Amino acid sequence: SRGLRLPLIESTPSFVPKTADQAVEADSYKTSTAYVLKSNKALRDSTNINPLDNNESDEDEGEDEQAEGEDEGQYDEVEDQQDEDEQDEDEQDEDEQDEDEQDAEEQDEEGIRGRLMESLTNMLNGKPYNPITYIAQDKQNLAHLLLQEASDISRVKKISNVDLEPWKLAVSSTINFMHPAFESRLSRLFTGQQLNTMKDHMDDQKKAFQNTVTSELIDSLFDSLLVYQLDSNTNRVIDFIDEEKYKEKDKQSERYKLLKLIWIIINNFERLRAPNATETLFSSNFEFLLTIIFQGDNISIEFGETVSEATSRAATANSHSTSDFGRKIDVLIHNSSYGIRNEYCCIEFKRQGANTGLLTFQQSKNNRINGAILNDLIAKTNADDIYLIYMDFWGADGYVAGLKLFENVHLVHQISSIHLPINLIELEDFRATIKLLYQWRQHILYQSQRLALGVFKEKRKYETFDISRPSTPICLSPERVPPREPLYMYYPPSKNKRAKGN
Repeated sequence: SRGLRLPLIESTPSFVPKTADQAVEADSYKTSTAYVLKSNKALRDSTNINPLDNNESDEDEGEDEQAEGEDEGQYDEVEDQQDEDEQDEDEQDEDEQDEDEQDAEEQDEEGIRGRLMESLTNMLNGKPYNPITYIAQDKQNLAHLLLQEASDISRVKKISNVDLEPWKLAVSSTINFMHPAFESRLSRLFTGQQLNTMKDHMDDQKKAFQNTVTSELIDSLFDSLLVYQLDSNTNRVIDFIDEEKYKEKDKQSERYKLLKLIWIIINNFERLRAPNATETLFSSNFEFLLTIIFQGDNISIEFGETVSEATSRAATANSHSTSDFGRKIDVLIHNSSYGIRNEYCCIEFKRQGANTGLLTFQQSKNNRINGAILNDLIAKTNADDIYLIYMDFWGADGYVAGLKLFENVHLVHQISSIHLPINLIELEDFRATIKLLYQWRQHILYQSQRLALGVFKEKRKYETFDISRPSTPICLSPERVPPREPLYMYYPPSKNKRAKGN
């Protein structure tokens, strides 16, 4: 090999010819891994040595050869140690290379996400956009696989409305398991094992919610109402509820609130089943129900295209956001703890006869809005196990959905269907709806306690630290824990520069 001079064996009186066994052993050594490594190392070292080193005498080479011949066993031990050292160096180099590749891939992820968002925005604005090519190298990284899906959609020659919502969700690191049209995409994108693992985590969330115990008052009261189920009008059942309300002396009791809740819904049957019933009618009626359910619980219900602060923070944190405005929503559940506003979920309504395309749009929008709220909850509690429960409605029908963070993506799934009754014959469904609402209420109250604890701990950590030790000449604040990086949520551009709830 060029640049490498193998030692020459000279015939001197002191040289002792090798036996046959020694010759075989020497030849074997020259084909060994140790010899090859040594030769490769010599080649590498020859590029860094001083040119004067090339003028070393053959005498030095002969001495090296003689030392090697005197004790091959000792030489092999040295070579073995060199092999181990070189192996350690190679492993260290590989680790450093893996870290560099991981850092590069993370930077590449952010860049790819930004380009996909920009292309999506341009397409929605009717401008030319660039198709993006991205193939996830780590097939176990769910977020990277979602970016790959978004990139595939961006390269479709004619993008339909069916493709737009998966694109928005993919760049928002959100996997929607509810919509039937998305099933084929998910089965193509993820392995069966990945899908099963995600579904197991969603099932755990679903079971935790469904195992929430509700008051026996609900079953007891509805058992009494069933005798009126086949009545042609609501006169008798309204009289019964009025009598029960009058008997209840504690107007703040759970039983009185439940009676009032049922009374309001039954009284609105005729309005809610009208052919021209609007989404505003349903949402305002539902907001009234929630106000009763959360009475005395320090939970606020905002109704009527209110703005979510969590989405505003998410838009500000996203350098590729189309606007810093928060998204407007129909019903927002929130409260305040120690002066900090906390949002728990948003609920959207559409009219009863809304088409599938509009409902798909609403579902995707609510996925991403509640995703921003979940990011906010996790940041304030510093807890990965926190999850979010919300609802979507179209007229009297809807579903209860769960949203959970798993391996840095949001998983969205249906927990149960829900129905707002519009007739007495639907009393059994009405019972199930009331139970769901009370289970959801307990979930919100539990989350509010966790939020209050998280906000209090953060507040106590810093509020008096700098003045609590006057004898200390230099008082430093405690080191702040770096905030969690939120998942980017994509919100389409607003044509009039204001949040339009898209």
